[in-house]
Parts: sequence; C-alpha cells; structure tokens
Amino acid sequence: RKKEYEGFFSAFDRKKPFSKILITLGNHDARICYKRNSKIIAKKSAEYTGEDNGGKIYYSTDINGYTFIVLGTEKAILEKAYISDEQIAWLDKELQRGTKDGKPVFVMCHQAFAFTHGLPEVWKTGDMGKQNDLVRAVMEKYKNVFFINGHLHDGLYENTYALLNKENNVHSLSIPSYRKINNF
Repeated sequence: RKKEYEGFFSAFDRKKPFSKILITLGNHDARICYKRNSKIIAKKSAEYTGEDNGGKIYYSTDINGYTFIVLGTEKAILEKAYISDEQIAWLDKELQRGTKDGKPVFVMCHQAFAFTHGLPEVWKTGDMGKQNDLVRAVMEKYKNVFFINGHLHDGLYENTYALLNKENNVHSLSIPSYRKINNF
C-alpha cells in the first residue's frame, strides 16, 4: 500500500545514510498493483541514485568507481522474476561497460538463480523465471561479477554463497533475512 511505501522510504529520507541508495522490486511489490508499485520504486530509485532511469524498474549507477546494476521483474508473477529481452540486452551492455577496466561489478535482483542457494529445496519457487539461463549466461561472460539477491528468507548458512562460474570468477550471495539469526 502507498502508506507502507511512505513509511519505508521515510526512514531513508530522514537520515540520508548514504550518497546513493539502491532498491529493487520484490515479489510482494510485483504481485499486487504491479503498475503502481513499479512506478513508485522506479521513481524512488532515480531519486536515490540521482540518475535518470527512464522510469524503468532496472537501472545502473556508479559508486566510488564501481558499477552497480539493479535488475527488476517486468511482470506481475507470484514469486518468479520476468526479465525481458530488452533488459537482458541492457544488462549485457552494462556489464561490458562496468568490467572493461577489470573492476568487479555488482548486480542485484530480488530473486536468486534457479538451483543456487538451496533452491528448490529451501524454497519451491522464487527464482529468475523462464529467463534464468539467459540472464545467467550473460553474467558468466564477464569476469568478477557479484550477484546479490534476497527473497529466500534464510539466515547465514551453507547455501548463502554460491560460485556460479569459477573460470570467470562469478559469485552469488543471498542476503540473509533479518528474521533468522543463523541457520547453521
């Protein structure tokens, strides 16, 4: 609901803890009132990064010389993400730009890749969806990519980290949930 977003954003708006704040659309944002919620997130993302994202739910920004890329579902799907061909092509260009000097690039999306971080055992659904393999293949073309996701509601445990591609040093980190202290 709009009031919930206002409460969430007010914490950042009051304190301004960082020069840039990155947010991504979660599955609860997407499944209810997608059009309205995606516009709210896109608008706040542009405000928090100071960059024009063209009203899109996906965007990139540079922080201290490092590229941060935020992906977002473009359809209201219950748990999975939907990443369009346009977004995949954009991701490829952004990764090429960000890795050209050998620096690591950080990519964020709410959903994890299928069959990583204990999926589907720890969570029956909630991965990158039908485009999973295409998005992953784009990331694996580049060296030193760090993929950061949430969604799984787990604490720190053996599946928090996954090496996606050893040859190109592509890593995935599932951000622990605040509701669990640990899950060792």
